[in-house]
Amino acid sequence: MIRRHVNLVRWWITLGYFFVPTLAFVLAWMVRFESGFFEAADADPYTYVGLLLVCTLFWALVVEHFGLNLSETIFALHTGVRTVAKAAAYTMALLLTFTFFYRDVAFSRVFIMVACAFLFVLALGVLHLFSYLIRSRRSNGNGVMRIAVLGVDGYAKRVADRLRANPLFTCEIAAFVGLPGQQPLAGLGPLVVWEDLD
Repeated sequence: MIRRHVNLVRWWITLGYFFVPTLAFVLAWMVRFESGFFEAADADPYTYVGLLLVCTLFWALVVEHFGLNLSETIFALHTGVRTVAKAAAYTMALLLTFTFFYRDVAFSRVFIMVACAFLFVLALGVLHLFSYLIRSRRSNGNGVMRIAVLGVDGYAKRVADRLRANPLFTCEIAAFVGLPGQQPLAGLGPLVVWEDLD
């Protein structure tokens, strides 16, 4: 059950990060081609969709490389600006390299720079959004998981301490279940003997 929660949180974080390039490209398209701030240019949307697919592939690889979709990374980063900036820079460097060698179509440089800026801002927003959601869920006390730990030895105590310190969800140790032949450690908390269970 705990592993399922961790995987579910990771899945939502990953999904949030994978929508970042699409939203960045849509906003960059609106700024470059539809806002009227820049000189009008003919642009084929299908070539930019292809560029979006390549950018999303690069972005997925970079997010996995930096571990941005891991809850541990979200809690380890203070602001995340440096890590997200590196991820956006790597993605755009790979994308610019790809467009340099792909000579059939000329892409707007303004579009790519605006998309890079939006990629950074949106990725930073996703990082802080999930950090806020996870911290607020933990602090409000909802979803307290009561857990029975099998064993009364030092290993069971370490497992219980790790579960209590987990930043994703609040765990409360309901009992330690003593297995046959184990001597309980002092100060573990509520003890249950294996033979007493129905």
